[in-house]
Amino acid sequence: MIYYQGYTVSFQEVPDEISLVFEIADCPYRCPGCHSPELQQAYGRDLKIDIVSIIRQYADAITCVCLMGTGRDEKSLFACADVIHNLGFKAAVYTGSKHWGKLAKRFDYVKYGPYIERLGGLDKPTTNQHMIKVLSRNIFGLTYEDITYRFQTKK
Repeated sequence: MIYYQGYTVSFQEVPDEISLVFEIADCPYRCPGCHSPELQQAYGRDLKIDIVSIIRQYADAITCVCLMGTGRDEKSLFACADVIHNLGFKAAVYTGSKHWGKLAKRFDYVKYGPYIERLGGLDKPTTNQHMIKVLSRNIFGLTYEDITYRFQTKK
């Protein structure tokens, strides 16, 4: 089961996209300094049950659906990615894992890497986190671009 605790529409989570963003609970990573420690708990509603009706409510206003977290149920996570694509939207996922290859096979955008407070988030040039945009998939593998720089503005 993929638990979610809420959702919103955002312009900042995925560059050049208007995203319906679901806050995914039951995070397995427990990063020190986490900005959403409430998402470490395994509670909320089942996303697989609600995802279609919620996406349809916002279908005219969004271009992407972003899952802020992966939870612990990989099979349900990938099923949600398939639903998002079948409804005609791009799919994004944020994960605290360092391993993103398997996610990139199902998602168009993957933000990966554990949050390390002293290094900062995507908006800091010192961050260990990255966001990739999958450009293509084929039998030979993936073509992607690291778009982390899009979160970092020069001052």
